[in-house]
Amino acid sequence: MVQTVIIGFDGATFDVVDDIEARMPNLSSLMADGYHADLSSTDPPFTSVAWPAFVTGQNPGRFGLFDFIGHDPGTSDFYLNDTRKKDFEYFWDYIREGIGLASIPMVPYNDNCSFFVQGSLARVNEDLITQPPDLADRLPEYYDHQFDWEDDKDEIVESELRRIGAREELFCELVSTYDIPLYFLMFQAVDHLQHHFWAFMDEEHEAHRPSDYADAIPRLYERVDEAIGRILDCFDEPVNVVVASDHGFTGVDVEVDLDNFLAANGYTASDTSIESVSTSLGMKLKKLADGSVLEYLVPGWLKRRVSSQLPDESDMADQLDWEQTEVYRFGASPGMYINLEGRQQNGIVPESEFSKLKNRLADDLRALRGPDGEELIEFVADKDDVYEGYYVDHAPDLVVRGAGGVRLWAGLDKGQTVARSERAMPNSGMHAQDGILVASGPDFRDVEARGTADIIDVAPTLLNALGYGAPEQMDGEAITGALDNPSSTVSKPVRSERTRIKNRVLSLRQLQEV
Repeated sequence: MVQTVIIGFDGATFDVVDDIEARMPNLSSLMADGYHADLSSTDPPFTSVAWPAFVTGQNPGRFGLFDFIGHDPGTSDFYLNDTRKKDFEYFWDYIREGIGLASIPMVPYNDNCSFFVQGSLARVNEDLITQPPDLADRLPEYYDHQFDWEDDKDEIVESELRRIGAREELFCELVSTYDIPLYFLMFQAVDHLQHHFWAFMDEEHEAHRPSDYADAIPRLYERVDEAIGRILDCFDEPVNVVVASDHGFTGVDVEVDLDNFLAANGYTASDTSIESVSTSLGMKLKKLADGSVLEYLVPGWLKRRVSSQLPDESDMADQLDWEQTEVYRFGASPGMYINLEGRQQNGIVPESEFSKLKNRLADDLRALRGPDGEELIEFVADKDDVYEGYYVDHAPDLVVRGAGGVRLWAGLDKGQTVARSERAMPNSGMHAQDGILVASGPDFRDVEARGTADIIDVAPTLLNALGYGAPEQMDGEAITGALDNPSSTVSKPVRSERTRIKNRVLSLRQLQEV
């Protein structure tokens, strides 16, 4: 069997790659000799949703994650999403041979790996769990470094470059040590830097000024490309190489405060600002997650305020005046929930008014206009038109996506709904829908034109390349145009029930430790 190495390049976008392709000879060579495509992410295109879709081949309605924060409408309970609470079926569960996983977001401890380094958003009391256990002692300095955007800019850039170097060092050691058919390795530094340095690079951004940091993001792309080359040099024989990102990136042109929008249009009279949301969940965030969660949910200044003013006990549900709330949202997602009688614990909207209210809300969202009269919402869709599966009832009733460069969140001054983004830091960059997919090697086809693919199609494609069929519960389909010799007669996957139960017990045991 040909060995396969997957390299996660979190937040990578062809918008940057195409501009600096000459500085990325390794990725350019893989694109020239293989298949490459814009990889459509999930709604929303968040790390906590997109990587689970990538590794399960399923839409969020099947695995039940729609944001960093979860919500049970029947109890009004809000909680930090944790994959250990769910019995995920990852694509590698169907591979009979050994595999190695290093720092994949949202993926908790997995005992059937030859090597394992637990990824972000899946930590236990901030401990880094590894397999074998002593691998934790061999992690290089800066391997999991986190920065604060208010740190010295030179130090931020240099520390992220060192972080890439630390991961390159460990990944090369792992590839050289373990002779297994599948390696899955993750670089996240570029995503983190793009959030706060995008305006320095993007000459079209309102906050762009000539700066020494205009090349910071390209330098990190270039450094990841060097790491890709070094990792591939560790193999003696040709291998399959898949480079993928969970979403793309773009600049923030306009900001829309959705909580202020709801208040201005009479949908809620409560204070549901992101500050109150974050304060309510602050204790859980500190206890269950690494710093990257708060980095995604709130800007740095608010993260520090939350950390310094955390209540001993609080519940996000207490921040909402349910008797005055017809519609609400929470977390970082722009999705909208109707406070429905009989479904929500404190629901006030009669079933007879549900569709009418939902349609009015959708019309009000579509009517939003920017400072120059431009449309701000790309689409508003019913959850049943976007998701399917057991957890659809937990999804927002309306799935909302902003137009290009429109950031939908909460954080503007009270009473302000729309504003031009005029700051370089923080968050001059935001997640975009299309990430990247590059696949090259003996089992992949040489395709010159750039294609399009969906993030849920990657898992069945990988299984097909490895000689397995996709299980029925996967929503995605193998990208046959990428495969050199796609086959429908490959051996059917057989998931080890013993392995499934063992890892489920381990996950539940970890939860008891928190």
